Amino acid sequence: MEFGLLGDVEVRVGGRLVDAGHARQRSVLAVLLVEAGRLVPVDVLVDRVWGARAPHRARNAVAGYVSRLRQVLTDGVRIVGRLGGYVLTADPLSVDLHRFDALVRQARSSADALSLLDEALGLWRGDPFSTVDTPWLADVRSALEARRLAAVLDRNDLLLAQGRPADLADLEGMAKTFPLDERVTGQLMLALCRGGRQAEALLRYDRMRVRLADELGADPGPELRALHRKILTANLVTPARLPAVPSFAGRQRELAALDAALAGGRSLVAIIGTAGVGKSALALHWARRVADRFPGGQTHVDLRSASADGSGERMLVVLDNARDAEQVRPLLRRFPRSLVLVTSRDRLTGLVAADGAHPVAVGLMSTEDSRALLVERLGAERLGDVQAVDEIVRRCAGLPLALTAVAARLACGGFDVREVAAELGEGLDAFDGGDSTLRVAFSESYSTLSAEAARLFRVLGLRADEDVTAGTPRVRPLLAELAREHLLIERRPGRYVLHGLLRAFAVERAQSLSAATTGH
Repeated sequence: MEFGLLGDVEVRVGGRLVDAGHARQRSVLAVLLVEAGRLVPVDVLVDRVWGARAPHRARNAVAGYVSRLRQVLTDGVRIVGRLGGYVLTADPLSVDLHRFDALVRQARSSADALSLLDEALGLWRGDPFSTVDTPWLADVRSALEARRLAAVLDRNDLLLAQGRPADLADLEGMAKTFPLDERVTGQLMLALCRGGRQAEALLRYDRMRVRLADELGADPGPELRALHRKILTANLVTPARLPAVPSFAGRQRELAALDAALAGGRSLVAIIGTAGVGKSALALHWARRVADRFPGGQTHVDLRSASADGSGERMLVVLDNARDAEQVRPLLRRFPRSLVLVTSRDRLTGLVAADGAHPVAVGLMSTEDSRALLVERLGAERLGDVQAVDEIVRRCAGLPLALTAVAARLACGGFDVREVAAELGEGLDAFDGGDSTLRVAFSESYSTLSAEAARLFRVLGLRADEDVTAGTPRVRPLLAELAREHLLIERRPGRYVLHGLLRAFAVERAQSLSAATTGH
């Protein structure tokens, strides 16, 4: 069963409209639906249906209406008499009023806010309880109209933040209906300015300023004044400097963690992981997905080469490739109201402990996600040889940088999948992806190691077994250093693993040092 209150009071069974009785009986139903799942005492029900004009036998009339309504209800929906009152036992989400409220709440903490608000507003068929009227229902109607207006304004904010046009006719109508609502006026000013009508936008501000002074003896609030200054200085262009991600697949767990951080009001998130594991791709893919939630725009700063510019509005900032926490801290002060994503090979424990960063660890990709990334790059038809694809996935060890390098070789060279799988072997040459190779990525981490940790890394590459534990107290801090630089993976406390590509790099380093020492 489905119930409609955002318009006429309706009852539908299997999509078919059924008769819910005359106006007074539908008023009883409306009260019970507004309070779905909660007890409504008979005296309260009488007051809400009749107000001060309740007849002498109103309680008997309510009992009669309830009896007839019970004949309409099906699918386990019942009206239960309990403790001197009645409870309608419907799922609240089967009532459009409660579904509207649930969708609006969900939109305020979701990356898919615009579609959720569209769904919520699409539930409205007209004025709530449009063909029944009591003083109590009139009060509920007013409260609902206020919630609907707030949802419309939230939707307008999202559209304007994305640079998409809001409906000017609707905004003009709302400005007439709510002449003292500064949020409505601000949205209208912004829409006018975006449409090249800057003078009209400024005139709207002047009208609001005069009206507030005359009727309330007040000035416009800080947000409307700030918008007015921006229009005066034509400073309405928000930055949108997030590089595109050529392809992206998987990472549902990490994306969910980032969604949760945004919903939880986090202002600093540390995305950490080994070289080539796809930290930047994850940050940029997610940032572009939620960009409409940040009216101040978005910016990307590669900390290897660039500096950051601050902003007065809430922005989404990606600080990419941070060396350590100390490099990041001075920049955080430039974005006091923003959400900052920091990507780093360092574990950034200082940023987590002292600055409240929310850590999101990016591990090696699963076999399924690795296949999905290859399909995203090459298409399913090109990857018909399942055995060869499985061998490529195994050799790439769950590193997106390795997978994309192999995909590029397949795409550009026109080679057979079996041929490329066979050439991967145990070395790194086949993973040369041009400007960003695995060897370069691993070398950057290796170059930061102390001499003792570098020596241990080379030794570990020559061992046959993958699992590593500390044999002596002296080795323990060296293993921790390697794990901190993600040249070892700490699977469990005190137990480490060296995957095949890192092992190949370690062997290269050992061989290179040996050749340099012997002069060969």
